[in-house]
Amino acid sequence: MAPQLSPEQTQQIEAALAQGLKIQAIKLYRDFTSAGLKEAKDVIEELAAQLLRQDPVRYAALDRAGKGCATVFMAACGLAAGGTAVWFWRAMTMLAVLCLSGCASVRSSLAGEVASVLPALPEGKAWKLVWNDEFNGTQLDVSKWESPEYERRGHLWRAANAYLDGQGNAVLETSKVGERYASPCIRTRGKYEKAFGFFEIRCRLPMEQGHWSAFWMFCDGVGKVGDEGRDGTEIDVMEWPYRDGRVQQTLHWDGYGKDHKSEGKVPKRPALLDGQFHTFALWWTPTEYVFYVDGEETWRTSAGGVCQVPVYLKLSEEIGSWAGDITQAKLPDRFVVDYVRVYDVVGK
Repeated sequence: MAPQLSPEQTQQIEAALAQGLKIQAIKLYRDFTSAGLKEAKDVIEELAAQLLRQDPVRYAALDRAGKGCATVFMAACGLAAGGTAVWFWRAMTMLAVLCLSGCASVRSSLAGEVASVLPALPEGKAWKLVWNDEFNGTQLDVSKWESPEYERRGHLWRAANAYLDGQGNAVLETSKVGERYASPCIRTRGKYEKAFGFFEIRCRLPMEQGHWSAFWMFCDGVGKVGDEGRDGTEIDVMEWPYRDGRVQQTLHWDGYGKDHKSEGKVPKRPALLDGQFHTFALWWTPTEYVFYVDGEETWRTSAGGVCQVPVYLKLSEEIGSWAGDITQAKLPDRFVVDYVRVYDVVGK
């Protein structure tokens, strides 16, 4: 890569290319370097070809995306910028043809997708996306999520407080409804349950006190006692009760009574206070859990014997004193989620 890129910037671009998101890589390069469109395209095209030669397994998506997608996309954008109605509609027709013809990199960029931050794998191994929700559209996908409604810790879990903003995000809103405080939970129970893999969320965290966001996993086996957490563990990939940059990562097993056990880590990342989107992830294997914040490993553990059974995913907003005094919060406050993705490792 060009010398002006930092290792972190290079990693982001290569992660985008590993998913076939060539247009996203071009955008990243331009953001990082202020390069012109042609220069950025040429650099990324050259890098993509080099990476595909060096590691055809990891960068197989580049080959599937098809040669020339970026070129045609840029040409279409140039036509659209021409200023006349006839050229505008020609450009739009070109983009429609591209989308229908299966150009993966163009489809992803048009959907506003951002490349995942995935750990490096040994030679011959690659990441495969096996489940995701990018939260495009205007309605929460009920084939993937349910929104329970009931009394929760003295407040309401209210389905109406979870919605899509029409800009590619799910919003989990904490608010006051009449005299009651309300927040939502969405979960994949009975719709998608899985053991092992790489689980990632990209989100923007709320900043008002009195409530906390969470990305976590659960199953009925969490209440069982006697097999440590192998028969079921609550896995809190991220909880956000603090407002000083700390994030909670925790495992709970053997129920919630006298036999309850837990272990956790509280890494501090001041960058989480910048009001921007950040990623939180878990790489769960049969022998350990590895937690990440913005692609950086924060905790590695085998506590609880490591859960061996499928769990479902949960996104929630909780209200309680752990996060401060909700009566002092300026509401509504929002937990905004760009995507949730699950990957498996494939290859020999």
